[in-house]
Amino acid sequence: FEPEHTIDIFSATSEHITLDLDHKESPLNLQRRLFLDYWSLKNLILALVVANKLKDYDIVIPTNGGWQSIIIRLLTWIYGNKMIIFGHSGIGWDDRVNLWTCPNCFVALSNYSSKWAAKVNPFINIVHIPIPVNLDKFSPIGPKTKNIKLPHPLALAVAAAVHSKQLDKTIEAVARVPNLSLVLLSSGPDVDYLDQLAQQLLPHRYQRVRVNQLEIPNWYREADIFTLCPWANESFPVVYLEAMASNLPIVATKDPIRIEAIGDAGLFVNPHNTEEYSSALEKALRINWGNKPLFRAKQYSHKSIYSKYLLLFKEVANYEKFT
Repeated sequence: FEPEHTIDIFSATSEHITLDLDHKESPLNLQRRLFLDYWSLKNLILALVVANKLKDYDIVIPTNGGWQSIIIRLLTWIYGNKMIIFGHSGIGWDDRVNLWTCPNCFVALSNYSSKWAAKVNPFINIVHIPIPVNLDKFSPIGPKTKNIKLPHPLALAVAAAVHSKQLDKTIEAVARVPNLSLVLLSSGPDVDYLDQLAQQLLPHRYQRVRVNQLEIPNWYREADIFTLCPWANESFPVVYLEAMASNLPIVATKDPIRIEAIGDAGLFVNPHNTEEYSSALEKALRINWGNKPLFRAKQYSHKSIYSKYLLLFKEVANYEKFT
């Protein structure tokens, strides 16, 4: 961003709010829908703690939804500043509530989610800007990690160890592909379950590690394919862009959002059909992909998309039509 612009980030860490990072996600039951589960209440605490600090900002961007979006929308109406929400939650209850808060602008991360958002709330400003990928950081050229202890061919998955990522389906599918190893860059509440499952199904072909963000590009460069098959309503997948920028082909969930993002740089499956999933992994290893993944990733260049963000922020900061 331009030097004259100031961006401040408020987080649980900056506000000294204690979090249990191993606390499991709550199912979408009544408690979760009313935002009374553990993580929603932590978001509420953060929103209340920073409330008085938001007066002097032109734009406020809540990132965690729920109480955070509701309270910040009320505050921006009181303070006279603007609120933008990015559709990271994906198609479902959380982004539906985000849309109902009537932000000054809702940024949809795919064409499919943009059309969905317009049906949920046709009275607000909705724009489509995809997530960018840093092509300087994620590239097929550069150092590779020296910490992989498994033989090739090598499948890589990068995701939090939570139910919505369906990493157990990935383990089950990889187990059916002879000689294919799986590296999982992951941490979270489900790691014990995933490790136990992998020990049963993938002995000597599985490695799970938690790595520093700066080291992740080196792990992409060492892999042969990338796979992640989350719930179909998950939002635009930045890890796929990072993998494609590293020129890795993808095996992903067959749904409109992933098909739009990945295009001809991957294969798409129903992850609940283990035979279909494992067959796609085998096929992906046989195909000569050339530079298709890298060419696809260049459509999401961070330099071009950052300029769209900047124009959006300038417009919203002075835009009155949708307030």
